[in-house]
Amino acid sequence: MPNLPLENQKKRAKVQTYFWNIVGSVEHINIPKLEDALKKEFPQADDRFIKAQIPLMQTEKRIKIQSHAKVWIKQPMD
Repeated sequence: MPNLPLENQKKRAKVQTYFWNIVGSVEHINIPKLEDALKKEFPQADDRFIKAQIPLMQTEKRIKIQSHAKVWIKQPMD
């Protein structure tokens, strides 16, 4: 059963909120940590699907990637 785009967007927002509650705007996370969280949220997905979620999160203005080691979480809107 494929995921619907709206469900995927809600899952990405959930990951954003999870990290915002941990690090806020003061600290950053890294891409491997973000990928691990996405794998937990999308357990049936393959690696290509997981890696595709990161640019989508950036497009949705949920994160800002400074480098592989610095991913800044933006404050959730809701």
